[in-house]
Amino acid sequence: MKKLSNTNTALQQGNEEIGIPELNNEEIQNNFNKLQPHIDYILESLDDFNELGEVDMESLSSESDQFLVVMDTIVGQFQKASEKDIKTLMIVELELAVFSLLILIFEIFFFINPSIKKIASQNQKLKEINWHQTHAFESHMKNIKNYNHVLKIEKNMEHKEELISFLMEELNDLEIVSNNMVKSLMKPA
Repeated sequence: MKKLSNTNTALQQGNEEIGIPELNNEEIQNNFNKLQPHIDYILESLDDFNELGEVDMESLSSESDQFLVVMDTIVGQFQKASEKDIKTLMIVELELAVFSLLILIFEIFFFINPSIKKIASQNQKLKEINWHQTHAFESHMKNIKNYNHVLKIEKNMEHKEELISFLMEELNDLEIVSNNMVKSLMKPA
């Protein structure tokens, strides 16, 4: 019986030990107030087990039935309040999820996307340098080596002067290629 009394008190006034907060719902409190006379009668009737034979069982049964009806209403009210709290928590959770998604979208557009563009721009520069290196630069170097080889074995001075002019043209073209490579590096991202 003491457990019934303690539980009734804990549901109304709260109990930190078992994690029950204080009741702050006026409608449920009104039903607890309606329940109190029934609890008092049950507790008084069953207080002394030695006098159990003197208890009016019909009245006790009637009070117990009324207690159960009111208590069932209270349980329903607690359930509705809990469901309302759960719905509120679900809404807060949904709002936090939407907020998180907005933060992710913000990061994608303002941090990740510019980084990707910068990397793509650098990649394009590297491709241009690679093209200059593999096509233009190598072909001019090959021509210079060939002219140099022919220049070493050529005996005719007129042909040597002509080869030197070709060699100079290749060197000028090579300088242009080199400048283009530097310009590719200097282009803003």
